[in-house]
Order: sequence, then structure tokens, then C-alpha cells
Amino acid sequence: MSSLSNLPRAITQKIIRPNPIQAEREEYERIQVTALQKAINLDEVPAKEKHVRTLIIGTFQEKSAHTFWAFVNSRIPVQGNPVVAWKFCYVLHKILRDGHPNVIKDSIRYHPFLVDLGRLWGHLKLGHGPLITKYCELLAVKLDFHRKNPRFPGNLHITNDELGRIADNDVNNYFQLSVEVFDYMECILDLATVIFGSFDMSRANSMTGAGQCRLVVLIPCILDSCQLYDFIVKMMFRLHTSLPQDTLSGHRERFAKQFKQLQHLYYSSSNLQFFKNLIQIPSLPERAPNFFSAVDINQHVTPVAKVQEVPEEVGGDHAEGFLVDTQSTNGSYGPPRPQEMVVPVETPSTNGFDDRFADSQAAAAEKERITDDLLQEIERLRKVADKIKSDDLIVIEDLRNRVVELEQQSEEQRAQSDLEKQTMMHQIEQSAKNPEVVANFAELDKRAKATDEKLKKMRDVYNELREKHVALLRSVNLEPSNQKLTAYDLHFPKNRSNRSIPIGNLRFTKSRSMLV
Repeated sequence: MSSLSNLPRAITQKIIRPNPIQAEREEYERIQVTALQKAINLDEVPAKEKHVRTLIIGTFQEKSAHTFWAFVNSRIPVQGNPVVAWKFCYVLHKILRDGHPNVIKDSIRYHPFLVDLGRLWGHLKLGHGPLITKYCELLAVKLDFHRKNPRFPGNLHITNDELGRIADNDVNNYFQLSVEVFDYMECILDLATVIFGSFDMSRANSMTGAGQCRLVVLIPCILDSCQLYDFIVKMMFRLHTSLPQDTLSGHRERFAKQFKQLQHLYYSSSNLQFFKNLIQIPSLPERAPNFFSAVDINQHVTPVAKVQEVPEEVGGDHAEGFLVDTQSTNGSYGPPRPQEMVVPVETPSTNGFDDRFADSQAAAAEKERITDDLLQEIERLRKVADKIKSDDLIVIEDLRNRVVELEQQSEEQRAQSDLEKQTMMHQIEQSAKNPEVVANFAELDKRAKATDEKLKKMRDVYNELREKHVALLRSVNLEPSNQKLTAYDLHFPKNRSNRSIPIGNLRFTKSRSMLV
């Protein structure tokens, strides 16, 4: 009986035993969402590399970026907080560079999302607004570059032979590829300019949390710029050996401008203490390469930026908000020790803690103010958009009614014209079938012809009489000063003995006594 009573429990335990594959998938998703939420949070400090590395490794485990984008769309408020949006762009840049090759293919479909995100934060003119806009433009251009050139890896590391195969050793392909590389480099330099412009001239705040959160994105940008600069130099030498100099004048001007900006970026970054232990920044030659000289191609050295290994932070996740103070005089790192915190006497360490606490409160107030301003701006723009939409709907409705009215009028006029035409054709057909009407038409036609003939004869007789009258007047040869007939003499002759003048079939007499 005891064995029978335990039978349902055994069956139940066997039925509800979890699937190992499903459990492994759930554990993978839990690790990924935890790393994503810790890497992209509200704290204005650089994202920890161990969390970013976990996300990168996850793309190789999954061989795609579906989980990353699914959690970004459902868990990360990139459209609600500027710090979150800024750190999201940095994490996405790192994953595109170092993640699985399929990450770029999976992320290309989110190109419109990045464009809209940059346009959204572009309305925020202060703080992270301009930074996010430029970073989104860079990421969109990077995705567009890889879409047009899928044989380039995310980190842009290829050999010279691979570059030639990508361009098919065709000068036209080199020309188009150089334009795309110029655009890519220009976005990197614009982002760096905006980042450095957000600091003061002394770079005093480059060691604060907010400053390091902005500067850390320059690390993948510098890595990309080294490869892009190498591509540009090699393609420019290749183009100058195949195309006229005038054709490449725009390329040379664009290269000269970007060369100076890249020099300034490397120089400014190498002078910052924040990058000393993070990346080895290369240096460019003092003068730009001379593309008209074949000797300079042999002197070209590819700039190499090397990321240095950073030890794990002391204290694990609990030390999330603390920064490495490289300017500390006592050489201590991380948060203050407990024995230092309980000392009532003001020391440099306690003052630094109070300053960090005050800075964090000020930063939180500033973030809240910026968020409120942004929400108000969004609400105002939404009202403006709704008003414009309602006005457009009214105008569209009026135009649609007017079109319908004109169509009805046109249809009525067309129907009336067709009816009149049909009536006229019917009358003509009926008239053609009636013999009396046909006879009347024939009689009228005869009368019209007879009238025309009579009129023609009368016109001929009139012309003949006129000509004879004119000829007769000329034959008489009377002087107009003392010999002139009056109308009375012509119509009422008094003396039969007077000389008569025949005019046609008539005879007029002229009396000498009536001469004027």
C-alpha cells in the first residue's frame, strides 16, 4: 500500500521535471538581462567592462543579437532617460565591434530606430541631447557602411589583400568606397568634437563620473578611426595612380581636413589621465602624406591603438558608483574604508566622500530637471503635431468634398450634353425619315438657288449701268465750276428743245438756263 501511495508523487515529479535545454535558455536570458541592466542604468558613470563582456559573449553563445535587441526594446528606457540612451549607444557600439558577425546583420533592421532615437534626443539642446544625436548618427552610418560592404567585419580589421578583393581592384569601386570611409570618419570626428566641447577648457571634470561616462565612448571610436585612416591612405594612393589629379581634388581637401582633426583627437586624448590605463593612443605624422609621391606609400605606418587590460573593480557590484581617483595623494582606490568613515575629524577622504555625495545629488537634480524639460518639450510637440494633424484633416476633408462636388457637376453636365446630343440626333433621324420635310428642304434649296441667281443678275446689271453712267459723265466733259446739272434738271426737264442726254434706257435733258 505504501508503494501505491507513493506512485502518484513519483509520476508527478517525473512529469514536472524541468527541461534541461529550457532551463539553460532561461539561465542564459537571466544572465543577459542582468548584465544589460547593470551596464545600461541611470548612474552617470562608465559601464563596467565585465557586464559589456558578458553581453558580447552572449552574442557568440546565441550566434545572433536577437536576445539583446529583445531586452533593449522591453527592459531599457532608451527614450525616457538621456543617460540610459547614451550608455545604450556605447554598449551597442562595443557589441557591433566585438560581437558575433551576425550581430551586424541582426542590427541593420534597427537602423530606422537609431535614426528616430537621435532625432528625438536632438530636441534636447543641453546635456546629453547633442551627444546622443551625434552618436546615433555614427551608429547609423556604421550600420549603413556594413550593409553596403558586408565583407568588412565589425572591428574593421582586414588585410591589404582583403581590401583589394573587396574593391575587386577596380578604381570605380575604390572611389565609391573612399567616399563611404570619409563619411564614416567624419561622423567619428564630429562626435569627438561634441564630446570635448561639453567639457571646460581645463578638462577639470574629465575625472568625474559624468566626464568619464562621456569620454569612455572615445575608446571604440579611436579603434575605428585607426583602421579607417589606414584604409583612406591606401585607397588615396591607389586612386592617384589611376585617376587625374583634378578629379581627386575634393578627396585631397577632405583628407587634409580630417587629418588635422584626427591629429587633434589623438593629441587631446593622450593628454587625459583617464585614458592612461585604458588605451594606448597612437600618434600621426606631423605632415599629411603626399599622394603624388610614390615614396610616401612606403613610409606609411598603420596607426595601432591597443586596449589595455583593466583589473576587476574591488568590491564587486556594490562599488558600482565609485570611480578610480587618479589624482588622490594617498594612493588609495575605490570607496573609503569603514575605519576611515567613522572618524569624526574631517579628512581629505571624508571630504571627497561628501563632495561625491553632493555631486551625485546635484547630478540627480540636474537629470530630473532635464527629464522634466524634455517631457514638457515632448508634450508641447505632441500638441503641435495633433493640432497640425487636425488642421490637415479638416483641409483634406474640405478638398475631398470639393472634389466630389466637382465630379457630380461634371457628371451632370456630361449627362445633359449626352441627352441633348441624343435628342438632336433623334430629331435629325426623324426629319430624314419624313418625306414632307425632305420635300420642304428641297423646295427651300431651290428657292435659295433661284434667289441667289436673281441677286447675281441684279448685281451684274447694276455694275453695267454704273459703268455706263460713269463713262457717259466722262464723255460730256463738263467743267465743275460753271457747268453742273442739278438733280431737279435730271428728273424734271422743262424745255423739250433743250439738249437731251441719254443715260442707259433713260433720257435726261439739260437746259442752258439751269447751268450754274
